Amino acid sequence: MKPEMKPISSRNRTGKAWGMAGLFCLALAAAVQAQFTYTTNSPNTNTVTITGYTGPGGIVEIPSEILGMTVIGIGDSAFESFTNIAGVTIPSSVTVLGYHSFANCSNLTSITLPNSITDIWDTAFGYCTSLTNITLPSSITILRYNIFEGCSNLVRVEVGDNITTIEPMVFLNCSRLARFSIPDGVSSIGYSAFSGCRSVAEISIPNSVIYLGPGAFYWCTSLTNIIVPD
Repeated sequence: MKPEMKPISSRNRTGKAWGMAGLFCLALAAAVQAQFTYTTNSPNTNTVTITGYTGPGGIVEIPSEILGMTVIGIGDSAFESFTNIAGVTIPSSVTVLGYHSFANCSNLTSITLPNSITDIWDTAFGYCTSLTNITLPSSITILRYNIFEGCSNLVRVEVGDNITTIEPMVFLNCSRLARFSIPDGVSSIGYSAFSGCRSVAEISIPNSVIYLGPGAFYWCTSLTNIIVPD
């Protein structure tokens, strides 16, 4: 006599399927997180700063957590000169981008920045020659040295109303930047801030500006109109 075959219940099949899907998702998340090197921050050891990237490039989505620790920063030169990166999405856990963090990413065309970011350090996007437009979060108050230097195809930069300082050489040699609205509230524009912006035709300087550095608009060969306060 053949033994009686008991049917596998749909509940058991579903449970196994969900279990396998869960394991797959965990494995996938672990594999993605393994593409990033990081350091643990002190004294808050539950947070990390990303220091490097070993993944294949393309569209990169930076995780908000690595091994249960919150990612709060992108370190100095973390993605510098990684030419295979085409796009980057940064999570809302991140508050700072370090020096040269994405510099020389020559094929980077898009980057999404959350409002949680309060500081972007010098040359963070320098020589990202494929970047055409970028929107900075309203939480940024200072445009730091050389942040967009050499971004030769950058056409549009949107910033919030909380900018108070444009440091030197911010847009140095951004030759295709045709227009930039200096927000009311900016008090200082550093030397060579817009030098080499050969497509800018008009600049309006708000009443709040009390310092305009030497050569701020040097070699702006298309500049025909500067609107200054009375």
